[in-house]
Formats: sequence, C-alpha cells, structure tokens
Amino acid sequence: MTTLRHTIRRASPSALSIVITGATGTGKEVVARAIHAASGRKGPFVAVNSAALTPTMAENALFGHRKGAYTGATSDEPGAFLAADGGTLFLDEVGDMPIEIQPKLLRALENGEVMPLGASTPHSRGQAKAGATERPPQKGRFFVLGADSTVFDGIDSPDALA
Repeated sequence: MTTLRHTIRRASPSALSIVITGATGTGKEVVARAIHAASGRKGPFVAVNSAALTPTMAENALFGHRKGAYTGATSDEPGAFLAADGGTLFLDEVGDMPIEIQPKLLRALENGEVMPLGASTPHSRGQAKAGATERPPQKGRFFVLGADSTVFDGIDSPDALA
C-alpha cells in the first residue's frame, strides 16, 4: 500500500502514458483517479470503457464529430480526448479496444493530435493518458501506448489505497 502510494506520487507529474494492470475489480480506476488527483492537473478526469465500444462507436466516442459529419450529427461533440483537455483521459480495458481504431488512437497518444469526424484539420490537445487492462500489454495484441509508458503492474486489491 505504501509502495503504491509512493509510485502514484512519483508518476503523477509525468507526461508518459501510464498502464495499470490487474484483475477486474481490483481498483485500477481508483489508482488512475489517485494519479490524476496527485498530478495537479486542472482539467477533468474522463473515463472511457473501451470494452463497451464497437468499432463504429469508438471513433466518435474518442475523437468526437463536427456538426453535419453524418446523419443525426446536429451539433459538434468533443469526444473523450477533447473533453479531457488539461486533465486525464483514462481508457479502461484498453486491451479490448477495437483493433480498427488503434492506428488513429496511436496518433492521438503519440502526437496529441485528434481529428474529429467531419473535421478538415486536426486539433492538438494536452492531457495525461492512462490505460487499464486485465492482461499485461503484449506486442502484437495492441500498441496503443506507443513507445513511452510507465506500467503499474498487478494491482491486486480494491483496498490498495485504503
């Protein structure tokens, strides 16, 4: 518990993406929220359940859209990346992210550029990125975190921060 708190304090100001691993129900989102709280970031904490996103929903949920981008798009919607500007974007169960969205997700994570559906130019935004997964990241399974990341490995209790 003390080690986890110490690691959270050390990782919170980092610009690196953070991966938090552990079984379902062990408090990965609690750890992500603690990192955000300790970071001093003024923006919001935005959590996305990656496992619930279908390939067609994922792009809109993450990157947003412009008015008129498709039938029913009656107003601009920011998407999770733009909504988390200045804060923390938490991608829960990032290992279950649809493979079709990963190239665009990688660009957003590495370059900070987001292209909403229907937009003609990308938007640059800054936020901390954290992802959580039951499975440790594996080469070839998903590459969403890019080259630079910090890993919180094996959160094993929902009471880890109690």
